Amino acid sequence: MDHTIVFRNIEKTDYNEIADIISDTWNYNDFCTEKTAHKMGLLYLASCLCEQTFNRVALKDNEVVGVIMGNDIKNSHVTFKNQIFLIKSSIQMLLSREGRKIIKMFKGFDSIDQSLLKETQRAFDGELSFFAVKEKTRGTGVGNHLYDSLMEYFKERGIENFYLFTDTSCNFGFYEHKGVCRIGEKTIDFKPCDDRSMTFYLYAKDIEVECVEK
Repeated sequence: MDHTIVFRNIEKTDYNEIADIISDTWNYNDFCTEKTAHKMGLLYLASCLCEQTFNRVALKDNEVVGVIMGNDIKNSHVTFKNQIFLIKSSIQMLLSREGRKIIKMFKGFDSIDQSLLKETQRAFDGELSFFAVKEKTRGTGVGNHLYDSLMEYFKERGIENFYLFTDTSCNFGFYEHKGVCRIGEKTIDFKPCDDRSMTFYLYAKDIEVECVEK
């Protein structure tokens, strides 16, 4: 791994860069203008920060090149700062017709994710909320380092299993390489508005929790 990479917690100054990474990961630009896509990235980031209990970014030359967020579900809580960020981001999207349209679309996507989770009838301790590495940085070990840092956090917290949502627009092969199993999927198409279709996936993994001597 390139030793010029710096890993640390997310800071407010990272928000705009992370929003663009989110937009690129979920292909928001396929559905709206670049300006709205960036605002949607900020909204998604705000929603993740309201739920996450763990986060890390990777920086190279002061540029965010990777990010991961996870959630200890039983101990999750919303801070006032993140709640305000979510409210402000929501208002920015609701101010435009395009923004309102995109919010409605992605609420539909979220309902698909939640239905996949409900269908498993399983209880999970943890969630991998968001994980992405810029394409130019892939293959350098950054992704492995970020992923392993979250797994170590889960083990320290006694989390026995976790889940994550992904879809055909993402590199879900990384999770399969890590032994995370696909346990649900659902395909939708956008006809008659669009000729495309998208498959949504639910992945999960049991974690071998290390015993801590008292």
